[in-house]
Amino acid sequence: YKGSVFEGGHRVPFIMRHDGVYPAGEERSHLVGLNDVFATLCDIAGVDIPSGSAVDSVSFADYIESNDSMGLREYLPVW
Repeated sequence: YKGSVFEGGHRVPFIMRHDGVYPAGEERSHLVGLNDVFATLCDIAGVDIPSGSAVDSVSFADYIESNDSMGLREYLPVW
């Protein structure tokens, strides 16, 4: 349940809006973490992440645009 430290805070809504780019009114159900926002924003902006930086960040830009979940997380690390 949400009050447990073992829950990890997943299943919390994440809302995005980018008019004309991302489909409006659609929902996705895959897990993404706050640390993934960095790689996603870099991906959208066309900025390369330096080698060895943000190694725990995974872009979910393709998932937002096309619902393609390839390369996304199967779990979120919780500690």
